[in-house]
Amino acid sequence: MTSELPSNDNAALQAHRKQANLKLLQRTCRPTITDILVSATHVVLYEYRSSWHKTTQEGTLFVVKEEDSNTASLILLNRHSTENFEVHPLTPQFQVQQDAPYLMFKHEDRVWGIYFPLPEEQQAVFQGLQRVVQQLRMNPTTMNTTVTTQTTTTVATTTVSTPAAAPPVSTTPTLPGVALDKKALQLALLSLMQDDRFLTLLHQQYLKVIRTKAASSSSPSASEK
Repeated sequence: MTSELPSNDNAALQAHRKQANLKLLQRTCRPTITDILVSATHVVLYEYRSSWHKTTQEGTLFVVKEEDSNTASLILLNRHSTENFEVHPLTPQFQVQQDAPYLMFKHEDRVWGIYFPLPEEQQAVFQGLQRVVQQLRMNPTTMNTTVTTQTTTTVATTTVSTPAAAPPVSTTPTLPGVALDKKALQLALLSLMQDDRFLTLLHQQYLKVIRTKAASSSSPSASEK
């Protein structure tokens, strides 16, 4: 007996969830978003200013495709407010550094770090960003090199040069561990409950406990008591 959903049902559920997220992005950010390339259930954004500082922005992260086939963006839908973090659009010069469980990048002369609780999501986003940038570099003549950081309340536009290399490991500060408050923990758990992989694992553990209890109650020693 297996607790996993049939492949057809699982694929349909994933497609339904992706479509729901796409509609949310189109409504929240802009209607020109046409596809979700990769996403992460819950991340936390940090900014480096002499040392790492946790920002007020955390939530679901998306790498999306825009209406223009040569345009993609990085979007963090903030769970705490309507102020979202965006790198829009991603450019051929965009560089990202992987340092598990973080992704770090330079944008508008500022250094950002994104914390991923789930390693597989960090790897998926890292590889997705690399694929996007590689595709952009193959079509440089059609790219808009103006990068915009957009929030619900403000839009700042500037041209960004190629980011400098990350500081040496010996001088790079370590991002602090993330201690979630009660509200943030609730949001993280709600996000996990929407993750099929987490639910499958949880269901498998539940069935394991049920079988163990059933075996114990039906054993000779249990019936003699």
